[in-house]
Amino acid sequence: AGIFTVGSLNAILRGADIRLVADKGHFAPAGCPSFGLLARKDLVETGNLGDQQQLKGRRFDVFLGSFEEYFLDKILSRASLKPDEVVKFNVPPPAQMDAFAKGRLDFAVTSEPWVTRYKRSGHAVLWTRVQEVIPDFNYAFIRFGPSLLKKNPSAGRRFMIAFLKGVRQYNQGKTSRNLEIMSKHTRLDEIILKEACWPQVSNDGQINPQSVLDFQDWAMAKGLLDSKMPIEKMWDPRFVEH
Repeated sequence: AGIFTVGSLNAILRGADIRLVADKGHFAPAGCPSFGLLARKDLVETGNLGDQQQLKGRRFDVFLGSFEEYFLDKILSRASLKPDEVVKFNVPPPAQMDAFAKGRLDFAVTSEPWVTRYKRSGHAVLWTRVQEVIPDFNYAFIRFGPSLLKKNPSAGRRFMIAFLKGVRQYNQGKTSRNLEIMSKHTRLDEIILKEACWPQVSNDGQINPQSVLDFQDWAMAKGLLDSKMPIEKMWDPRFVEH
């Protein structure tokens, strides 16, 4: 399982026998904000972000070469800004809190449980929900390599059945049993889990192929991808269809 990056696409282009085989996270338009752009609270309260042009020159924490940077570039484009008109760098999530508190960071592209933690800290607020910018975007996937794609596809089919059963229980929401399981395996407090937005995952494992192609176009335009490839080279639907 993993998030979508340029590196994963280049690996396939360069011959790695890897395919996307199921959804592991997407941004449903009507879903809660499990991911977004957080802004330093004092910037918002003082009115320094009333105009999107005021993003120019600001400091953004973002995972470069991933869907996070794709999301941020879309926001900058809406503000008629170029990607190089802001400062981009990557800070580990635990350090972001301190950076917000000390005014060393203006924005962070981040996900749960950090969205809830930052809001609770009083140092940051959710400034842009990801659904407002890239609705229905697939940002995480289950991927198979050659062992499950070719050598032992029956194991891949059995895994997918088990995985989707788990997804359907997960999508029952914050039941007492699900909270117990989530707390045990994430080691997060149940209070945080109740408050946080849980990422959306498809019951049937299907993905939105267009979002994959759109991300590829962005990567090509930035010179990060060797060449374009058809969706069939990236996505193998056999296992979720089974």
